[in-house]
Amino acid sequence: MCRKLSVLYNRHVLLKGFLKIGTCLFLAACATEEVKTPILPWTPPERQVIVQNAFLSDVLDYKDSSWKGIPAWAAAYFNGDDIEDLPQYRDKYLFVSKQTGGDLNILDQFSIEKDFPLLIANRVQKRFTHNLNTYPDAVYGAFFEEAVKAFYDAKFQGVLKEDDFWMRRRETREDRTEGETIDFLTLASADRRFLVSQINAVLSSVKPSEEITRDQATAVMRVKNNFFSDF
Repeated sequence: MCRKLSVLYNRHVLLKGFLKIGTCLFLAACATEEVKTPILPWTPPERQVIVQNAFLSDVLDYKDSSWKGIPAWAAAYFNGDDIEDLPQYRDKYLFVSKQTGGDLNILDQFSIEKDFPLLIANRVQKRFTHNLNTYPDAVYGAFFEEAVKAFYDAKFQGVLKEDDFWMRRRETREDRTEGETIDFLTLASADRRFLVSQINAVLSSVKPSEEITRDQATAVMRVKNNFFSDF
């Protein structure tokens, strides 16, 4: 009799165990079912058209096109971005000479000694005429013209040719016929601190041949004191 009760008890215990396991599996299945994400049809996001490298639309060929991409500085230049923002040129002033024509040999004639003074004189002129609504001669007197000429005639040290790049592109002429032309860029650089000292020396050397008014002298001094903030 005791043996029968023992067997019945063991069966009861086993049955309770199976019921617990079954309940756990059921709950686990329910829990898994609850966190399932329904599969919905994928809707592509709205396309955003970003206009960049638009200059490539009419390009036929460019330097090292078979194995090399367009340099970051050249892409920035053509896109109208500030190439001095590129991290690899930190602490440098950059100047780009652009020549356009049909013969690469003729276009590839950049000279630091002859051509750099033209680049920096043009940049100095832009600095003096920044945000002007009238003729610079009226604002700065004779100083303006003579300052620009002084930079044309100056000799600069520490200027390096960093790189060059050319691009052959399709162009539409005035008579609506199509042809080809080459844009040839030369990138020159100079250490900022070294060039600043040379620029200040040139500015200090300018002595207008004609006397300028007090207001003109004040305007010149204002630009000199903040010359490199917009340079």
